[in-house]
Amino acid sequence: MNVLFILNGEFDKEYDFQFFQKYQCIVCIDGGYIKFQKLNLNIEPDYLIGDFDSLGNLDIKNIKSEKTKIVYKDNQDESDAEFGYKYISKQFSDKNIKNIDYIYALSTTRIDHTLCNILLLKQIPANINSRILSKTQEIFLLRNKINIIEKIGKTLSIIPITKVKGLTIKGCKWDLENTDVDFGFIGGISNIIEKDNAEISLKEGECLIIITYELF
Repeated sequence: MNVLFILNGEFDKEYDFQFFQKYQCIVCIDGGYIKFQKLNLNIEPDYLIGDFDSLGNLDIKNIKSEKTKIVYKDNQDESDAEFGYKYISKQFSDKNIKNIDYIYALSTTRIDHTLCNILLLKQIPANINSRILSKTQEIFLLRNKINIIEKIGKTLSIIPITKVKGLTIKGCKWDLENTDVDFGFIGGISNIIEKDNAEISLKEGECLIIITYELF
């Protein structure tokens, strides 16, 4: 199954109804429910999860939906997004989830929230394809190998979040061959994809992959 999490970051894109049809489970995390309402799609999410401190004047008691299950988080031990992922993974089992996407996960005013949302990708098992999507970017975690299809001309940044061994990049303006890099390596920023089937692989470690569709 495909799961979509709607978070409370910047409202950077108006997704249409067809986009949401790709997902069998739609989850609003706290103030993400307000973002979802702005789209006016006449559909309801499957879950609304959080401590509900970001719903503004919206009273949770006034949300009337036969479809939406409301789950209240009564602790501050983890972020709402982290709690939401753990809750959904228990409901459906990670073995039954194929893809997890996050929208409205980025913010220019709350870098702490943005970093926490990006690092949440690290908690998701490798057998699940997980991404953060925005109007201009796609962010995901690389643990072994990936082929990037039909993205010629897009900007590619590779940011190690651990010590990485054997990083190889093929099909880009600046390729690498079996290179070891440490956390803090910035040589992978702002590469350009030049082939329809670019390849990135590593032998050990983890990297964030950021594909930028529009330069700011």
